Amino acid sequence: MQTRKFSLFLSVLLIAAFLFGCSPATTAAPEATKAPEPTQATAATTAPEPTKEATATSAPEATATSAQVSGTTCQTSDAVLNGAAILNAFTVNFNPFANNPNWPTVKGVFEPLMIYNALQSKFVPWLADSYSWSDDFKTLTFKLHAGVKWSDGQAFTAKDVVFTFDLLKKTPGLTGPGLSALNGPIDTFTASDDSTVVFTMKTVNTLVIYDIVNQDIVPEHIWKDVTDPAKFENNKPVGTGPFTELVDFQTQVYELDKNPYYWQECKPAYKGVRVTAYSGNEAQVAALIDGQIDWSGTVLPNIDQAVIAHNSNISYVPTASLMTVLMHLNPNTKPFDDAVVRKAMSMAIDRGQIIEVAFNGKAEASDVTGLSNAFKSWKVADPSTLGNWTTYNATEAGKLLEDAGYKLGADGFRTNKDGSPMKFKLTMVQGFTDWISAGEVMVQNWKDIGMNVETNMIDAGAFFGSVPMGNYEIALWFGYTSPTPYGQYMNMMGAATVVPWGQFTMVNFAHYDSKAADPLLAEFAATNDQAKQINIAKQLQKVFADEAPVIPLWSGLDWGIFNNATFTNWPTKENDYSFSFPNGAVTPEQLIVMLAIKPVK
Repeated sequence: MQTRKFSLFLSVLLIAAFLFGCSPATTAAPEATKAPEPTQATAATTAPEPTKEATATSAPEATATSAQVSGTTCQTSDAVLNGAAILNAFTVNFNPFANNPNWPTVKGVFEPLMIYNALQSKFVPWLADSYSWSDDFKTLTFKLHAGVKWSDGQAFTAKDVVFTFDLLKKTPGLTGPGLSALNGPIDTFTASDDSTVVFTMKTVNTLVIYDIVNQDIVPEHIWKDVTDPAKFENNKPVGTGPFTELVDFQTQVYELDKNPYYWQECKPAYKGVRVTAYSGNEAQVAALIDGQIDWSGTVLPNIDQAVIAHNSNISYVPTASLMTVLMHLNPNTKPFDDAVVRKAMSMAIDRGQIIEVAFNGKAEASDVTGLSNAFKSWKVADPSTLGNWTTYNATEAGKLLEDAGYKLGADGFRTNKDGSPMKFKLTMVQGFTDWISAGEVMVQNWKDIGMNVETNMIDAGAFFGSVPMGNYEIALWFGYTSPTPYGQYMNMMGAATVVPWGQFTMVNFAHYDSKAADPLLAEFAATNDQAKQINIAKQLQKVFADEAPVIPLWSGLDWGIFNNATFTNWPTKENDYSFSFPNGAVTPEQLIVMLAIKPVK
């Protein structure tokens, strides 16, 4: 049988946590962001119930079904998933704790305890079947799925979970969602037996479960002998995920075949994944048209005209995004430490023009809450009462700067209060055509109010290595994903996310610590009462609007783009069973899609 190529297109594959996709302005907010029921004792989620035993699900079915391998003879397919990235060349990196591991290391080679399916507003059992909270919300217990093996055949146990969190806690330089929990409320974590893991908390934080369940687990018997876990390339990965066997690695392409011991019966339905490097969006569009790409995470606002008009087998699901694309102004660069300047520069941006020029009208302008419209049930503060600094008004923006002492010089550009010139660089990624178009509009907008800004084009590797280290003046960045506003605001202005300058971080690049937000964030995490959380969210929205720690621009564009000629069972508008953007660090739900799709006969 001829090998079928299954192409997964990842426009920014190497990002650890912040890819985004498309969401039309008319898309309704998903149920994912509904606030928790006040009487529920499951840490701000709607399912499963704390004492409910559930088994791993195999999407798109709505109910959980057993997935333990039982010796059933499964039909073998030779289909291969061919991934793609905007990158000059690949280097070996299958380390889930690294900054930029190769796809699909996160949520593909390795797996989490559970997956929060944002569109279904529930936790999907995965390596863990169930969880339960103690009455005082200080003890969280997980029951693990029986019969799971690592890809080398050894048994997966609770000791591996404990080892993973211990490794994160004790080893400098590692990244992972579990690190936030370890640096926050977690006190201890123990394996009471081979199938039970118990986390105890120093303080009540009902939201910690999201970080705990999202952490990929590694095998103790492999990683205990790794000398430097932060730099470990892991070129012979051993995981519980569906794709673990590295059969080929070259600078332009690599292939991972299916895990011979994968625990979900008869899944995946195809042989493996292959990822190929592409030079930019234009090359990817050509590949989509040619039928070489079957699952895309690239941003193509003009997809109807540019792709589907030339290949009717391509479809997409415009799901509302949890992310808001942000502009960071480095406070170490004067005068970006001044909220007046941040607000004026935001007010000068013509978001409407950007959405038409860069996103073909399919994105949605942000407001002063900083939350995307996927948070409609949480966005209870009226943005019109909080300030107008996200509404385009060049005249008022110029007046704000003038009144604050930033005068126009003889050359028509503004100066700092001490008379020194204000000249800045907007760092952009080569090949990100949508961002480049948006940047061109912003640079002209700022020129109109006397701000001297020029674009600084660098390749993707340099961008994702420098901005998280704080090496930028102005930079766009993908927003943050979280089920509630707590995570959004914590990552934009919470003290707990501030790290020393020069230290790598994937959140809070402005190193902003809001003294007004911190106590509200603590209150939010300490309650499981819906009414209280909504009231706190309203107050946090006002703090964000008052302080403008970062500049919200537009809603992220989280599209899944599919080639229906090669695979079936994709999410559709009628059955949007999961976020389908292929990047596990942003959408852990990619595992649900990976295991749901099947090759076309």
